[in-house]
Amino acid sequence: MRCPQSCALALSALLVGQSVQGAEPPADLVVLNGKIVTVNPHSSIVEAAAVREGRFVAVGANSKVKKLVGDRTRVIDARGKTVVPGLIETHVHAIGVARDEAVQPFVQLSSIAEIQQ
Repeated sequence: MRCPQSCALALSALLVGQSVQGAEPPADLVVLNGKIVTVNPHSSIVEAAAVREGRFVAVGANSKVKKLVGDRTRVIDARGKTVVPGLIETHVHAIGVARDEAVQPFVQLSSIAEIQQ
């Protein structure tokens, strides 16, 4: 017995629906083509990383991480640069800051472009 065309279409739709349903949600941020320091126990350096809701959801090869790119994913091409996730250096030397503040008041800078001016 041959399956009519409508039966074949319904089966295709069902299979596609199942594969999409089982797919992992897209990442919010993906960094590709980098030298990403993972700081894991093996000190691995990978070429790509994906972040969703502030947490790493994948690290590894570009081909693996690209699967998590969606319509709203911010994608950054690191162009071979080193990426050190989570390193935020915020300490100050209080006496030096106070002395500098007397000469030139503190200015809040919120972007790389502002720092470069």
